[in-house]
Amino acid sequence: MAKATHIQIEDKHLVIVNDLHVLVSGSDEKGWFAQGVEIDYSACGETLEDVKKNFSIGFEYTIKEHLKRNGNIESFLRYTPFDELHALLGAEDFDFSNISAVGTSRINKDDDLFLPFDKFCFLRHELRQAA
Repeated sequence: MAKATHIQIEDKHLVIVNDLHVLVSGSDEKGWFAQGVEIDYSACGETLEDVKKNFSIGFEYTIKEHLKRNGNIESFLRYTPFDELHALLGAEDFDFSNISAVGTSRINKDDDLFLPFDKFCFLRHELRQAA
C-alpha cells in the first residue's frame, strides 16, 4: 500500500511517496503506458525505460504544480477509479511481475522542495497462459 506524506515548514516542502504501485503495459512496437494505482496519475513512453522515466518526472512536476496552486497535495491523492483499472487490464487473467522498484531523491533548491520517492513499484502485467 502506498503512503504519501507532505510536511511544510515555512516556505519549504517535503513530500514523501512510498511504495506507489504502477501498472505498466505495452511493447516497444506499440509504446508503453504506466498507470498509478493508489494515485491516479499516468504517463506514456516509447520504451519501457522511457515510460518509467516519464512517470517519475511527470509525477514530480504534478506534485510541484499542486503545491504551487493549492499549497498541499491533498487533491492529488486520489485512487485510480476501478473502472479505469479494469479497462486497462481487461477481463483477462494476468500475471504481474515487478520489473523494478525505483527510488529517487530530488532536491530542487529553486523550488524549496525535497521529493524522496521510496520505491515506485512498476508492475508489468502479462496475460496468463492457460495451463
